[in-house]
Amino acid sequence: MAARGESFKDHGNWAGLIGSYMTTGGQTHTMADVWFVGAPAPAVEQLVDVMRRYDANGQPAAGAWTGAEAVRLNALDNPLAKGLLASR
Repeated sequence: MAARGESFKDHGNWAGLIGSYMTTGGQTHTMADVWFVGAPAPAVEQLVDVMRRYDANGQPAAGAWTGAEAVRLNALDNPLAKGLLASR
């Protein structure tokens, strides 16, 4: 097994090491240390704002959802809707 330091992006992901290894059968294969790029994490303030909309039991807090948000949430919680939601 051998690796060398690299630094390049491939399909938006960063590769830091490129190397190869040989199997017991004598076949050589390539390997890479790849850091996958994901969506940026939301700001802490956004997470706190969303968490405030629920009580300690994970249930929607009274008055936390209004207007269209409340309609969507109620539709998802409705056992007769079976998880389907249409919006316009």
